[in-house]
Amino acid sequence: MENQTSQNAQTFDPAVVALMHGIKTNEGANGNYNATGDQGTAAGIGQWSNQVSGTPKPLGNGQIPSGFQNQAQQAGYDPNDFSPENQNKVMYAHILSDKYAGL
Repeated sequence: MENQTSQNAQTFDPAVVALMHGIKTNEGANGNYNATGDQGTAAGIGQWSNQVSGTPKPLGNGQIPSGFQNQAQQAGYDPNDFSPENQNKVMYAHILSDKYAGL
């Protein structure tokens, strides 16, 4: 693909990486992978929302947001792994998917 950089034998889209950086800096409390927001209904570097039937619900202690779990599953990653590495993978896959969809 055009306009891509290579890192560790894996190719990354620099526009997606740049957007991730902006999101991680602003939404993720400047790089805090354990950040919570929206009155306790969102968590992680991407501030994934915890929604039940379309309504944001407060997260329990150690609970992984449903928004993250859904995106992880769609991208083929472990929805129960909320590690920084997996949050990065899920965020990248989601943004890249949106980009290819024209969003």
